[in-house]
Amino acid sequence: QKYIATKFYISIIAGFVVGAILWLFNIDFIIVWAVFAVLFNYIPNLGSVVVVGLPSLMALIQFESFSYAFLILIVLIVAINIIGNYLEPKIFGDNLGLNPLIILFSLLLWGYIWGVVGMFLSVPLTAVIKIIISNSNSKNLKFVTHLMDN
Repeated sequence: QKYIATKFYISIIAGFVVGAILWLFNIDFIIVWAVFAVLFNYIPNLGSVVVVGLPSLMALIQFESFSYAFLILIVLIVAINIIGNYLEPKIFGDNLGLNPLIILFSLLLWGYIWGVVGMFLSVPLTAVIKIIISNSNSKNLKFVTHLMDN
């Protein structure tokens, strides 16, 4: 439950950030793009491409300027990367008691094993593994638990 609530709050933050950036650049249909940012934030990797690509394409259509559309593309890429690669692991680490680096590694591992489904399940699976390991009496597993702690 904590994972879903945290993911929802991060998605709302991403929607507000995308909306604010598009408002600053005077792009049409800001609310639509912000809602897309909230919804597509739940889809790892591919969601970011949609969130960045569609508003940039809209800017190209609206202003008929490749340089302006490219500028919006770069700003959105930077903002989404900051949210996805810094803010999200930090918030998940704080709320779930997991090290942010472990969260990133789990995303890579479970994504490699199960693809997109593994990416969706990476944080909950890692949290469950941490809970199981922390309830063990083994000294070696306690060491692993301490590595996973925030």
